[in-house]
Parts: sequence; C-alpha cells; structure tokens
Amino acid sequence: MPPRRRLNTERLHAGIAWVLRWLVCQRHGLNVAWLAREAPVGDQSLRDYLDFKHPEGWHTESRVALVLGYFPDELERLTRRWMRKYRHREQRRHAGEKDWRLRFPWEQDPPVEKPPGFQPLRPSERQQKTRQSDPG
Repeated sequence: MPPRRRLNTERLHAGIAWVLRWLVCQRHGLNVAWLAREAPVGDQSLRDYLDFKHPEGWHTESRVALVLGYFPDELERLTRRWMRKYRHREQRRHAGEKDWRLRFPWEQDPPVEKPPGFQPLRPSERQQKTRQSDPG
C-alpha cells in the first residue's frame, strides 16, 4: 500500500476561504455586511477571512457556510473535490513542463478572481434565490 500524503491544512483553509469568497460575492451576490449580520460574525472578521488575511478561521467559515445553506463538512468536501479536480486539470495542462509546480488561484500573482468551471447565477436566478431565502 503506498504511503498516504499528509493533508496540507494551510492550503485547505485558503481553499475554503476562496470558495466561500466566490460563493458569497460571485454566485450569490451577497452583501458582506448583511452576511456578517446573519452569520453572526464580525463584519471586519468576515472581510479579513474573505481577503485571506485570516484564512484559518474555522468558526467564521462554519457560520457563513450555514447561512449559505451548506453544512461545514459539505463545504470542506466541495472544496477538496474542487482542489483535486483543479490539480488534475493543471497537471494535464502542464504535462511535460520541467520546473512546473502546482499553484492554486489564490497563490497566483495576480490572484484569479473566480474558480474556472463555476457558472455564476444570472440576475433573474439571483433575485429568485434571494426571494426564496427571505423569511418575510
């Protein structure tokens, strides 16, 4: 049996922060102040988390995930799956290149703003999603 590779928790934390940033800002088009109020987490804490200044905040991540309709472990599985697919796609794309090293979008200079392969909601779908989540 081949030895198992250790989980790079630093990359996983950054990956979750990046996926959450994309879900919050791009897919759902949510206001960070509203999300911080709903979560409830501090507004500046959430902004720092989404800007990768504090990517190890499990508490922030779990509360935001619940507001977005994900259990924290579901969000982690989604992120791990996306990271695995991204790694395989990049390995195929750079096959045969010497000195190539995997760099996730948040590690690139300048950082990529949204995950490749993710499709944002159209404005009408976003409004419908917002109406469904409104309790009133």
